[in-house]
Amino acid sequence: ENDTIKFSLETKTIVGHVSFDVGNIAMITGGNNLGRIGVIERREKHDGSHDIVHLKDNAGNKFATRLHNVFIIGTGTTALVTVPKSQGIRLSIVQERQRKLQ
Repeated sequence: ENDTIKFSLETKTIVGHVSFDVGNIAMITGGNNLGRIGVIERREKHDGSHDIVHLKDNAGNKFATRLHNVFIIGTGTTALVTVPKSQGIRLSIVQERQRKLQ
């Protein structure tokens, strides 16, 4: 469930598989944390409701989102795809303002 495969378009074969496990790197595909990248710390199961996944980004910021917003992109801290220059880290309002003033 929620695993990711790496597919070669040239050979039309599956060349890799990454399971949805604690410690793997993931990208957020929806919700308020859209575009953020982090390592899965834990998963909370809620019967009859949405499961919640807790992640931590490279800057040490922790955030949580619904399970269906999480897309696994690699094992451990190594991504199978190219990540954005920002490393998927969301800056605070103060940090964003300081960056723009520089």
